[in-house]
Amino acid sequence: MALIIKEDNGVVCLQGNVNSTNCKSVKQHLEIAMNNYRDLELDLRKIDSIDFDGITCFKNILTFAAKNFRKIKIVKGLNKVNITTLQLGV
Repeated sequence: MALIIKEDNGVVCLQGNVNSTNCKSVKQHLEIAMNNYRDLELDLRKIDSIDFDGITCFKNILTFAAKNFRKIKIVKGLNKVNITTLQLGV
């Protein structure tokens, strides 16, 4: 399934698969969104699969957020979580 990215007022929803073919686009889109919003919410509820490159992409996004004093909240399921790079295991 192709990846669909929807953004609305600081909430970015990803739908589909995050993998090596689209992780660069995901990273670019989220970095631009973080430049527009100091606090960003990333909704992963509709993600079907994430491969190693996708996990690495999210690690790089978290690093970008930390370096640029941005806050990113990751939503998966009913819970909102703050994930560190240690928890990602990368």
